[in-house]
Amino acid sequence: MWSYWQLLEPKSRYSEDELNGGNYCHITWTNLPESRKAILSDSIDMGFAVGSTTIGDVIDMTSGPFCYFYL
Repeated sequence: MWSYWQLLEPKSRYSEDELNGGNYCHITWTNLPESRKAILSDSIDMGFAVGSTTIGDVIDMTSGPFCYFYL
């Protein structure tokens, strides 16, 4: 669904403006505790499986480290 949503408006769906809307745009889950809004350069800790990455590096499922699309 994420990929479909992005493809509806690709110019805006990969931007921080689109990322920063709603309750789930903060760096804490549902903004609890209250936190700043996420930006594309924020780090995502992927745990022991792989190294850390940024939101910007993984926001597009059809490029970068993922390169896949579900039908």
